[in-house]
Formats: sequence, structure tokens, C-alpha cells
Amino acid sequence: APFPASAAGSGKAKAGHLGRLVIGSAPFGLAAGSSGTVAVHLTSRGASLLARLRRLPVLVTVSAHDPLGDPGVAILHLTLVTPRVARR
Repeated sequence: APFPASAAGSGKAKAGHLGRLVIGSAPFGLAAGSSGTVAVHLTSRGASLLARLRRLPVLVTVSAHDPLGDPGVAILHLTLVTPRVARR
């Protein structure tokens, strides 16, 4: 889900304007029929936005192709949450 562009720290957003920000990307390779985990490191803007908002709805887009070059795209909605810190 989009978030207010002003939350991204652009400073140029109009009131009510929704924006999108790429907060990370990672290349990956998988054999046919297999599964795996892909670690995506957040950009500095993405990390600061997550730290400020504590919950960040994101749209994950996976773009891939098979050995013949035929494209495939999968889209998933997730929410990133900052980890809880144990109180002392």
C-alpha cells in the first residue's frame, strides 16, 4: 500500500499525495521447481522510514525469466515491522 510521500522525507509532497519508494533489491537465481530465501538489504532511506514508522506496508515484486527468456512476475503485499527490543 502506498504511504504519504512526505513520510519518505522528500519534502516536496503535496498534502494527500501518495508515493512509492524502492527500499531494496537483490538478484537471485533458483533451479526450476526449487525454493529459497532471498535476503534484501534496505536502502538508507528505507531503513530510516521503517525506523520512523515502525510498520511499513510494502509491495514485493519478483521479476524472473526461464532459460528460454520467457518472463514471469509475481507481486506480494507484506508489512515490514521493526523488531521488538527486550526491556531490561
